[in-house]
Amino acid sequence: MCMCNPGPRSIRLVGSGGDCAGRLEVFHSGSWGTVCDDSWDIEDAQVVCRQLQCGVALSTHIPAWFGPGTGSIWLNEVECEGNETSLWNCRFQLCEEGECGHQEDVGVVCSEFKEIRLTEGCEGNLEVFYNGTWGNVCHNQMELETVDMVCRELNCGRREHLDSARARVESAPDWMDYLKCRKHDSNLWQCPSSPWGQNRCDNRDEVARITCTDEGKSLRTQEKCSSFPSQKHCSKHWSLRLSGGEGSCSGRLEVYHNATWGSVCDDQWNIRNAQVVCRQLGCGLALSADRNVSSGPGEGTIWLNRVKCRGDEIHLWDCHHSLKNHTDCSHAGVTCADVSTTTPITTTTTTTTTTSVSYQDPLLCF
Repeated sequence: MCMCNPGPRSIRLVGSGGDCAGRLEVFHSGSWGTVCDDSWDIEDAQVVCRQLQCGVALSTHIPAWFGPGTGSIWLNEVECEGNETSLWNCRFQLCEEGECGHQEDVGVVCSEFKEIRLTEGCEGNLEVFYNGTWGNVCHNQMELETVDMVCRELNCGRREHLDSARARVESAPDWMDYLKCRKHDSNLWQCPSSPWGQNRCDNRDEVARITCTDEGKSLRTQEKCSSFPSQKHCSKHWSLRLSGGEGSCSGRLEVYHNATWGSVCDDQWNIRNAQVVCRQLGCGLALSADRNVSSGPGEGTIWLNRVKCRGDEIHLWDCHHSLKNHTDCSHAGVTCADVSTTTPITTTTTTTTTTSVSYQDPLLCF
């Protein structure tokens, strides 16, 4: 079936906290609905990213990577060539009742998806995720107004201190420099800065290091999110760290859940899971997924089991997993390519806000 009614068509990505990643929703017949993953591939995702002016598609996630939607499932069997300017210029069908379930909702991640973190919860080096990679924010001309913005967006209270530091990972890109927020800016991405990747930063000692006043507030938020994970501010559930290895990019994998650091079971642990961990920690490529790790007994409980990643996820919590106290397995570990790090990584993250784009493109029906 072809939808041939001309007129405005809107799409949006929701569920990630940013406007360039999330569950795909389209506006049709007066309401927002989702898209079924039947026949969905990277070419379709490229069109979504182009239409939303979000760069190129880094990955396409199915099923329901950003959580299931509600209400109608509008589209199915989407087939784009990849060069269309709008999703509505692609072949598709109107999804019939009972044909798909919300567990099949499509998700997309584009290269312009951005989020920030401090490497030690509510203090540490300021890092930004952009174009699929964690990188540094340089110290040049950064003022206290910018630090206030960072602490506020990370739910870490108010700024306490700004300093410069050595990059946590030597090979990480220097993404931002000359970042200077103004009083009227409502989020960090409205603040002026140099173009992405253009800087005068020596990452040996000119990376921004920020201390916020209220680390306990962040921990209380994580505790609350353990009980009520569906709340809006709980889109990021756990912090990760690697312990007992060389530097901060190898060792036993630990997650922070229910206000406690615990380990990960090595059942089904593989290199794809390790790739996601190394990406989330900004530690380069995964060299190995280590099982039965002998670098100490681990702290607390074994929180995760049966972790199953595709390898292109941004965070470990986006992978299929079992989250409960496990007692009958050994510890999982990871060795990443960048082992020259010294700062532990117990991150707090935040992203941009969700928007949508409308188009008046004529529909091409097949």
